Amino acid sequence: MKYNFYFFIFCIFFNLQTFSEDFPRTVKVSVSQTIILNKKPERIFVGYVGALEILMELVNKENIIAAPKFSTNKGYSNCVEYAKSLPYLYKNLSVELVEKKNPDLLILASFNDPKFLALLKKFKRKYIIIDSFNSYEDIKKTILLFGEILGEENNAKTVVLKMETDLSKIKSRHPSKKINVMSYGYNRFSAGLNTIFNDMVEFAGANNITAKNGLKGHKSIGHEKLLKLNPDVLIFFSNSVETKKKYLEEYGSKPVFKMINAIKNKKIILLNPAYGSATSQFFVKGVESLHHQLYSK
Repeated sequence: MKYNFYFFIFCIFFNLQTFSEDFPRTVKVSVSQTIILNKKPERIFVGYVGALEILMELVNKENIIAAPKFSTNKGYSNCVEYAKSLPYLYKNLSVELVEKKNPDLLILASFNDPKFLALLKKFKRKYIIIDSFNSYEDIKKTILLFGEILGEENNAKTVVLKMETDLSKIKSRHPSKKINVMSYGYNRFSAGLNTIFNDMVEFAGANNITAKNGLKGHKSIGHEKLLKLNPDVLIFFSNSVETKKKYLEEYGSKPVFKMINAIKNKKIILLNPAYGSATSQFFVKGVESLHHQLYSK
């Protein structure tokens, strides 16, 4: 019986180790895209920051042969130091660059250079194009998809489980009365339904008043609409305290804006742009930041 038990444990361990090495495999990326992989990708060419943020938790650094230089921009990247340590960072995508780097997998986004994406079919490289960036569910699906494609299912599930656990802890601290908030800026755009920001606000335990009024995507909000929505808190994507001061001075100097609760009570908070636009596990950092600033006394 003792030997049977150890044999059983060995079988489980063996299955966990070999499951991720099960190649060739066919993976459905989206409704319109399926990829066939004959072997586990070992040379990965990364096309956007969010993908690099996910990959740093799934694969060895040696497997990433190129990533966008934009990944070192502190205003938009959550993996700056990691990106700086990579062997090659590029400014612009090109067929010549890809051929030179000789990847066995390209991970791209629908917002990458359309001319480059159009050329993909003309050269024989394995690639995927991610086109869903509107919700927390999209983020989870992308992480699990990467895990399946790269043969790193267990690592991907671990990342998602940690996200779920951390968000559950934040939810347990939600107040009974939710604050009405909205994102805003000099360009007057605000994030409504079907945006990462909307999910971030909901997980933080607040109401995104732009979404509650039926606005979808990122829409320009005029001053009259802003007065009507009357948010309790305005959220700006910035790391600069000077930005907050500037907005308060500008809006506070105009009598009409003093009627807005957020301006009247000087309730403007800053959200790190890298968190606010995160399409990776760093989404949770954005939720944590919002919840802390909204409800910590």
